[in-house]
Amino acid sequence: DLRAAPRLRSVGQIAAHIIGARARWFHALMGEGGDEFATLGRWDRRGARPRSAVELVRGLEASWRGMHAAIERWTTEEWQQTWPGEDESEPEVITRPWVIWHLIEHDLHHGGEISLTLGTHGVHALEL
Repeated sequence: DLRAAPRLRSVGQIAAHIIGARARWFHALMGEGGDEFATLGRWDRRGARPRSAVELVRGLEASWRGMHAAIERWTTEEWQQTWPGEDESEPEVITRPWVIWHLIEHDLHHGGEISLTLGTHGVHALEL
């Protein structure tokens, strides 16, 4: 429940957002992760129930494992697949490498946000 400021997301909400983004990009766009990713992709949506620390750790681990498994399995042809971008925040053509890079940037940004929030409250920062 820790927050850097009252109007900002809590550490738990930020972690749920990291999980949700990973799962949505991999599941909704690329069809990866099955029902588990479909569920994880809703963790940060409006009205979603708060998750415990144990659930968040498991969600981070499950989303990472699922992404890793997909990346290892993709064929050369799958690496070449593209999708159209849907808004101005995305490129016109989305590729699997772009999704991976986008999620790395996203994890770094929000992981830093978690570290800063924890540090503000005297909790040791994340080990990267």
